[in-house]
Amino acid sequence: MSIGADQVQDYWCEGEYKLTKENNILHAKGKCDENDLDDFYLKNENEKYYIRSKRFINQDWQELKKE
Repeated sequence: MSIGADQVQDYWCEGEYKLTKENNILHAKGKCDENDLDDFYLKNENEKYYIRSKRFINQDWQELKKE
């Protein structure tokens, strides 16, 4: 995943996330950002996996499908 940084020193943060779990939802928070725009959330419900992020055009829970 690319953050599209303008400064080369920002790339050391790229692809690194701190994971926390709350109410059966896994929250992946970027280790360098203070806002939640680049965060994403994962959940398992009825044996299906879902993802959500403010980065997505559709910010509802979307089913992950293996192809």
